[in-house]
Amino acid sequence: MHHPQLLLGNHFKSYAQGRMPVLNKSVTIISPTTWDTMMQRNKSKLFDALEQLGRKQTIVVAGLPLLKTCRRHTNVVFLKTHKTGSETTSQIFMRFADLNNLSLVLPTSQWPIMGWAGAFTEKHYIHSTHDDKFNIMCLHCIYNRHALDNIMANGTKYVTILREPWSQFKSAFSFFKWAKVVEKKIGNTTTHHLEKFLENPGLFYNGENISTNAYLRNFIAFDLGLPPKQYDDMNAIRQFVNMIANDFDLVMILEYYDESLILLRRLLCWKLEDILYIPNNVRTKVVSIHSYAEQLYHHFSQADYFMYKHFLTIFEQRLKDSQGLRDEVNYFQKINTEYKLFCKQVLINSSLIFEIQRSSWSDGFRLNESHCTKSRLYIPDYMRILKETRYGIKARKNKQKLWPIP
Repeated sequence: MHHPQLLLGNHFKSYAQGRMPVLNKSVTIISPTTWDTMMQRNKSKLFDALEQLGRKQTIVVAGLPLLKTCRRHTNVVFLKTHKTGSETTSQIFMRFADLNNLSLVLPTSQWPIMGWAGAFTEKHYIHSTHDDKFNIMCLHCIYNRHALDNIMANGTKYVTILREPWSQFKSAFSFFKWAKVVEKKIGNTTTHHLEKFLENPGLFYNGENISTNAYLRNFIAFDLGLPPKQYDDMNAIRQFVNMIANDFDLVMILEYYDESLILLRRLLCWKLEDILYIPNNVRTKVVSIHSYAEQLYHHFSQADYFMYKHFLTIFEQRLKDSQGLRDEVNYFQKINTEYKLFCKQVLINSSLIFEIQRSSWSDGFRLNESHCTKSRLYIPDYMRILKETRYGIKARKNKQKLWPIP
C-alpha cells in the first residue's frame, strides 16, 4: 500500500484556523521538526483536529505512530510471575499507582502475594475504605479471571511477563535454595545439585505439595493458573495457552524487556517517565551446568516451553508490526541510562533535578530524588509505607531497603 506524504503546511493552516482538514485514510508522514513546530504553535487545535479524524488516520513522526484517540488507562492487572523480572515491573506499577493516587491492591501479608500458592480470597487483601474496586494489581497470585474481575475496576487491562524457561528455572532453583534440598537427600557429595535434581526429580520433588519451594516444574504456567494434574496433558496445555492469549492484552517477554515496556506504554497510553526503571532483585551469579541438563528440564516442564514459544512468536510479530518501535526503544534506553546516572548523583546531592526536554517520543518532564527512591524501594517496604499512609495500618518498621543502582 502506498502511503503518500501530505503537504503539511496547508494542513497546519487548517488546524490553526480551526478548520477540519480533509485527509486520505492513509498515513501522514511528519518530520520531527515540523511536528515540534505544530505542537508549539497550536497544540490544542491540532489535537482537536486529529481526534476528529478517527482511528483510521495515522500520523507518523520520525516513524513513530501517534494515536490521536489515545486514552490513558489506569486500571491494570499485572500478573506477577516468579523469577521473570516481575519485581522490576511490579515496582513500575506500584510507583504509578502511588504517584497518581490510584487504588492499589495491597496484601494482608507482608510479602507481595495474594493467596499464593493457593486461590486468593477476601482475607488475602486489604479492602478499600469505601469498598470500591481497585485500579492497579501487581502481586503474585494464581490467575483467576473471574476472581480478579470481581475486585478490579471496569475496563481493566491484563498484562503479565514470561521468561525463557531454562533461565527462569535456574534462577528459581538458586533463589529457593533447592541445592539444600538435594544435599539433604543425597548428602553433600556433589556441586552439581541442579543436574542431580533433574536426573531424578521424583526423589526430591512432590508436585502436590503446595509450598513456595514446590513449584519448579512449569512454574510460570502454574502462576498463570494451569493445574499440576494437567502438566502431562498436551491438549489441556494448548487450551490453557489459548485462554491466556485471549485473556491478556499484553504478554511481556523478559528477553525483550525494554521493547516490552514500550509496547506497554503504547497499550496504556502512559508517559515515558511512567516506565523509567532501576532493575530490582537482579542476580548475576553464574554456575557451571552440564549441557544435558537443559534437555532434561525441557521434558520436565513442557507446559512452560510450549507457552513461552507460543507467546515469543506473537511478541516478535508484534514488534515487526509496530511502526517506529526500534527508534522509540533506542530513545527510551538512552533516557533510562541517564535516569540511572541521575539517581546515582542524587545520592551525593539530593537537590538535583532530572529534566528531559520534549521530543518526538515524549513530552518534557522533571523528576527529583523522590522518584529515584520510589524506583529502588524493596517491594515489601513500599507496601508497608502505602498501607500506613492509605489505611493507617502500622507494621514493625525495619531498616528501609533500597536496591542498588547498576
